[in-house]
Amino acid sequence: MTAALLLINLWGTRSKTGILTVFLLFFGCVLLLLRTGRKRVLFLTGTVCCLAAYLAVGRMLPGNSFGEKILENAMPEQKHYRLQEVRPGQDEVTILYNNETYCMKLESDGNKTWFSITDEKGQPYELVRREEDGRFKLKEKSYKTLSFEAYRYGEEYHLVMYQKNIPWEFVKKNQDSPYTYVTLFGKEDIPLNAPYAFGKGYERAFSDRFYLWSRTVPLLKKYMLWGSGPNTFALVFPQNDYVTRANIGLDMMTQIISRPHSLYLQTAVQTGFLSLILFMIMTGQYVYQAARMLKGQENRAHQCSSIFQNAPFLLSVSAYLIMGAVNDSLVVTAPIFWALFGAGYGLFQKTDQMYINSKSRQ
Repeated sequence: MTAALLLINLWGTRSKTGILTVFLLFFGCVLLLLRTGRKRVLFLTGTVCCLAAYLAVGRMLPGNSFGEKILENAMPEQKHYRLQEVRPGQDEVTILYNNETYCMKLESDGNKTWFSITDEKGQPYELVRREEDGRFKLKEKSYKTLSFEAYRYGEEYHLVMYQKNIPWEFVKKNQDSPYTYVTLFGKEDIPLNAPYAFGKGYERAFSDRFYLWSRTVPLLKKYMLWGSGPNTFALVFPQNDYVTRANIGLDMMTQIISRPHSLYLQTAVQTGFLSLILFMIMTGQYVYQAARMLKGQENRAHQCSSIFQNAPFLLSVSAYLIMGAVNDSLVVTAPIFWALFGAGYGLFQKTDQMYINSKSRQ
């Protein structure tokens, strides 16, 4: 009854990761319990046919089915971002947009201050003011998502570019200082495009996780051996990768990225690759040996009646490890996992020893 209620609650949350994990666990358990290759082939064939039928019916019905939403989330269309780079300089801010260079300048001769945008050769673009908000726009370009503002406040020079609903503000404190970017939280910073390992244009895949993973993998070059330290991910992740984050959306610009949304990447970066290997060996050994024992339960159930007690612990640990591919180790869940893992491993050792003793007495 409790399990049924938990499954109903899980479906109500519409958690794609949770539902897929339950499906994978059920799929793995059935394959584990089937004794012959013929039965496994039939089960695999039936599963594939059911999934294909579900997706086909979902396409015919109005609206997106849950399966289609999962596929769209996992395999979105590749995006070609127009905003490519932002470089604050000493006297100007350079924007690389749609493979074209725009240099924003605010100049003053003491009596008059004027704003201009030039190309990389210094040729000015003609600007016009928009009637709805008074911002500047490029007259010869049809970039509806770009607009500009510029003003002087005392000795400070301010340049603002609006990309869709995201403002990019740059401030120059005085004549001798360079421009710096002012974040949405009022912090001055320098935008830098972070190196990425894969998935250019697919950053929104798996609910923006492709962006996190592709920018986390390059960190392993520096932290593979010793790691950056527990709970230091927010300090080592390139938080100033503002261009890509703006291309993804405003929601990505307004958060501090503190986790990679992957237990395995989190472990490798924070405590080193060696700790990840040891963690995988330790948990993998338990899952493999416990699964082998459960697979032979029919042959020795009369000798070790407690063998069925292992299944809940094995499934719980397996679910955590599967979800760890797309979720982090958190304070609210990690203690429960380690308690279940420790209890399950201890029970497995006890059950296995009972079986060995019963065999020796025979």
